[in-house]
Amino acid sequence: MRSHHRRHGRPRAMGSKGRRSGLVLIVVPLVLVLLFTGCGSGQQGDDMFIQDNGSKPFAERVDLATAQEQLLGATARMRERIDAEFGPFEWDRIDGPTRSSCRDGNNRGGTDISSQGTIYNSGLSDADFEVAMQIVREEAAAYGFTYEVDVSHDVAFSVNLFNEEDGGHVSVIMNRENRGFSISYVTGCRPSPRPSVSNSSS
Repeated sequence: MRSHHRRHGRPRAMGSKGRRSGLVLIVVPLVLVLLFTGCGSGQQGDDMFIQDNGSKPFAERVDLATAQEQLLGATARMRERIDAEFGPFEWDRIDGPTRSSCRDGNNRGGTDISSQGTIYNSGLSDADFEVAMQIVREEAAAYGFTYEVDVSHDVAFSVNLFNEEDGGHVSVIMNRENRGFSISYVTGCRPSPRPSVSNSSS
C-alpha cells in the first residue's frame, strides 16, 4: 500500500504535463456554511488550484463505472464506521452515481461529483474529527486516495485525499461552529467502461 503524504496550505499542481483542465474549486456555500467541492476552474484563498486529472495515461486509468463502485462502497463503509464510533447519525445528501461529460486533453470521458453524506450539528469535537478523518483515510487508501491536502481554516476543517495516478479526490469537511460534517468525492475525468470480451466479440 502506498504511504500517505500530508500537505498543508497551498498544494502543488497535480496531473500530467501541467494540464489546466479538471480544476476543482473549494467554496463556502451559504447553507450551514459548509464547504463542498465543485468542478471547474476556480480559486480559494491564496490562489489555491487543485487538479483532479491523474498522472496515468487516460486509457490506463480506472474507468468511471469502476471508480464509482469503489467510491460508493468506500464512503458507505466510512459512514458505517463513523456511526459505530460516534452515532448513529442521520445522514443527509447521499447521492447515487451520475455522469457528466469531461475532456482531458484530446480524450473524452466521464466524471462524477457526489455528496456522500452530511450530518447537521453533528456534535463532533475537534478530536472526534481527527478520528473520523482516520476512518476516511483507511477506507479511501484502498483505492489510491492517499495524497493528503489539508486546507483547514478558521471557518472549517477541510481535508482532501487525492488519487495522484487515476485522478479525483475524497473531501471531508466540518464546520467549526455548528459542527456540520460532510463527505464527498470527485472522480476526475475517467475513461468509459471497457467493453467486455463477450460484448466485443458479438
